[in-house]
Amino acid sequence: RAWFSLGVYFSLVALVGISLLLLWDSIGALYFRRGSISAWLPNILAPSFSGSIMDTSIIIASTILSIAFHEFGHAIAAASEGVQMEYVAIFMAVLFPGALVALNYDLLENLPLFSMLRIYCAGIWHNVIFCAACVLMALLLPLVLCPLYVSGDGLIVMGVSQSSSLSRSLSVHDVILSVDGLNIRRTDDWMKMLAQGTVEKTSSHEFLGGSQSYGATNSGKGYCVPNSWMDASKNLWQINDKLSCPDELIVFGKFSCNGSAYFPGTDKVSDKKQTEDLYCLIAKDVVKLKKCGNGWRGTEDDDSNCTCLEV
Repeated sequence: RAWFSLGVYFSLVALVGISLLLLWDSIGALYFRRGSISAWLPNILAPSFSGSIMDTSIIIASTILSIAFHEFGHAIAAASEGVQMEYVAIFMAVLFPGALVALNYDLLENLPLFSMLRIYCAGIWHNVIFCAACVLMALLLPLVLCPLYVSGDGLIVMGVSQSSSLSRSLSVHDVILSVDGLNIRRTDDWMKMLAQGTVEKTSSHEFLGGSQSYGATNSGKGYCVPNSWMDASKNLWQINDKLSCPDELIVFGKFSCNGSAYFPGTDKVSDKKQTEDLYCLIAKDVVKLKKCGNGWRGTEDDDSNCTCLEV
């Protein structure tokens, strides 16, 4: 009974804490962040079907396990209090599975108040313990699966969209070790790289047929491309009055010596003058070339951004 008494105390503390948290968020949404409710409410109500079959299977399996532990807690607590269990029901609520444990209502009503709370709170108490056990198992995975489990040696590519320009360069289970000279070992390194804000995304419906191009417009990061590559490349293919690169090529902008870069804009032009400094190149070959510019690591204070060197 001491085990289930802990569940009662935890449930009461959690009830007070969650109530205060919801009250604080409601006050903040109404008085301090006006209009925020209308911003996030449609996102909550809007259905999302972007999950894969594997994600759906994991959600269903975790739901079944959570329900099983929840009802098991009620049943064990009732048995410890001498309350008879009449039956167990399993049902489906739309697409989600559910279950319940039916207890003898007369015996339950004759119990002391704290004994009733032990039974009522046993379900959520067992869910919390189950959740804590899952977190502990996840933290111990590197130790349990060693040496098969490797961490801190890069990020594994879990999936690449077919519409992505990286689909021909990256494959599932590839390991990302560095990006633009920044070593990527953990998720924190990846988030730090994204937070630097050195890469600006620009859209060009006129030049790229609605696709997106990426360029380090303010970072001073460039590559030393041989003139033979630039001469051999087809600047931009013109198809139906629109300019675009073939599927296996990526558009690159030519840097001038002052560190500025030229990328396709969204304004319509009548000639090809604006595309003179744009080239269709193979990205995985370009990134292997020598680097230039003062935006790379170790060259922030170097003014000779036209010098090709390895950094």
